Amino acid sequence: MSRDGKNVDTEASYTTIKASDGSGPKALAIIRDISYEKALIDRDKEFIAVTSHQLNTPLSIIRGYSAMLSGKKLGELNTKQREYVHEIHEASERMYTLTNNLLSISRIEQGKIELDLEEVNVLHLFSGLKVQYKNTDTKVALIFDPVNDKETILVDDERIKQVLCNLIDNAIKYTHVGSVHVKYEPSVNFKTIKITDTGVGISKEDVEKIGTRFFRSQEAITIDNHGTGLGVYIAKSIIEKHGGELIIESEVGKGSTFTVKLPEKAVGRS
Repeated sequence: MSRDGKNVDTEASYTTIKASDGSGPKALAIIRDISYEKALIDRDKEFIAVTSHQLNTPLSIIRGYSAMLSGKKLGELNTKQREYVHEIHEASERMYTLTNNLLSISRIEQGKIELDLEEVNVLHLFSGLKVQYKNTDTKVALIFDPVNDKETILVDDERIKQVLCNLIDNAIKYTHVGSVHVKYEPSVNFKTIKITDTGVGISKEDVEKIGTRFFRSQEAITIDNHGTGLGVYIAKSIIEKHGGELIIESEVGKGSTFTVKLPEKAVGRS
């Protein structure tokens, strides 16, 4: 706090030094006012949030009309026209996902995500995801393990769906042959949901970095150079907000397992 009573953001560091007079070790401390830098960062976060929100409306219109054209609801298109409309629709979908991810990140980093915790039935959660992915254009088998209809988890329903969709989307994207397996495992103190794929896998060096904002493994970049590396970061942030943990196990060429580990009595974290 400054002399006039205002809170000041500071950065502090220190180092030990040897005294020239031989009187023994001393320490040099540096305390710096970083209010200006923090204000710039906060302004950038707010700009990203506002811009992402404003972009959603025109992108929704582009997505809607391009989907109607692709679906022949506005008449027949020739082969070349269909190709162009398909490219427009795919690009708008990527942009829509990106703006939503940026908006989520902005809310996470500004501490604006509030959890509405409730007892969510795991069987109903899995059933909803099955319907959502039913018409996904992929040759990869998406398998949900059977779940006791009495099993529940204390989570924010919409946020946990966002977490699982981000992880399942990634698993499907990076699996060319085989399956993506979703499994629920209750235990004494924790309840876990595991997403296991038979995809390209992640190197040991990169596993520790997965979940860092904008980081993507080399295996992922090779398959899809349009990705942003935000999906797992958002999922990890939401899980930690629940007081849980995201555990990643992987082997190159054999696949990956993403484990969502939630405490039995979850509490939202600020």
